[in-house]
Amino acid sequence: MRKNRKAEKNKKTANRGRPPRKDERLNDLVMKAAALFYKKGYSNTTTREIAEAAGISKGLLYYYINTKEDFLDLFIERLRQSFGGYNRKILDELPFTSAATAICRAIKEVILGMDELQDMLLFWYRECGYMPRDRLRRITEQEIMTVTFFEDIIKAGCDRGEFNVKDVHLVAYQIHALCINWVLKRWDFKKRYSAEQYITEVQKSTLAILGCR
Repeated sequence: MRKNRKAEKNKKTANRGRPPRKDERLNDLVMKAAALFYKKGYSNTTTREIAEAAGISKGLLYYYINTKEDFLDLFIERLRQSFGGYNRKILDELPFTSAATAICRAIKEVILGMDELQDMLLFWYRECGYMPRDRLRRITEQEIMTVTFFEDIIKAGCDRGEFNVKDVHLVAYQIHALCINWVLKRWDFKKRYSAEQYITEVQKSTLAILGCR
């Protein structure tokens, strides 16, 4: 047991001084770029500023990207990973849990994901009109994927008699709007709620909208 503890301690000590792995560094670059793009705008942000914000040289930055435009694709991939990671797990467990529990879990995961990526989302919402069509299409696909996720849970709840909803698609979009407003209206909501408090309020509002029985 002592040997195991010593080995674990040595491992932690060794990790403390190791350089960040490529995926960790790339994620940091993506988040720093998102914050700058939101604050200054895409056109007004330079790769040098992104490198400085991340604490690396401009030359090292180009080890991870070829051009500044690559960050737009990295943003889309990061959004896909965030919002797609929990969808399958919740849907796979849906047959074994109540739809009310599933929709509450879904709301929590979506809002927490949006909270983590809020600068990225605000950047997209502000500048989507200037983005190339292919990237705009891929961004809207992410929103549709989240709405469809809510729809699948609502349909299951209606089939079981847990929910009473006439227009599933419209209600799914209402839930999505409540979630994204945590980011879009953060200037107001963050004065009034913590993330957990806001999640609880959205869950309660959603169950009321669904006519949960």
